[in-house]
Amino acid sequence: MDFFIDYIGWLLIALTVLVFSLYKWISKNSRGLTAQYEIGKRINLLNKNKHELFIEALKQSHFKNIHFDENNSTYYAKTKASIWSWSELIEIRVTDIGDETEINFLSICSLFTQIMSWGKNRRNAKKFFKELNKLL
Repeated sequence: MDFFIDYIGWLLIALTVLVFSLYKWISKNSRGLTAQYEIGKRINLLNKNKHELFIEALKQSHFKNIHFDENNSTYYAKTKASIWSWSELIEIRVTDIGDETEINFLSICSLFTQIMSWGKNRRNAKKFFKELNKLL
């Protein structure tokens, strides 16, 4: 009994990680219970260099590790750790639909056991779209 009392904190942490891992595995959902925010917008970007616009908007949003995957037409970035979270992974998928460009923005917490982002994921989206609108 003394063992459980001495190590109750570590046992709770191990149990939490096990529950999150099992949920991800059983549900076949790679994001599991991790806090995330996703929003899609359509913008007319006719006659503009989209790639430079998105890269600059990501830089102005103070995201780091920015890169582009040409195969998926997706931009990836990461935020810095803050008091609200360890960091977030940013994914921006770009699709051309006629004269408009559809932008799907996803911000997801890096730490897979973080089930609340305290609004940080939503603020990341607002910050990105604000910077993108400044550049238009």
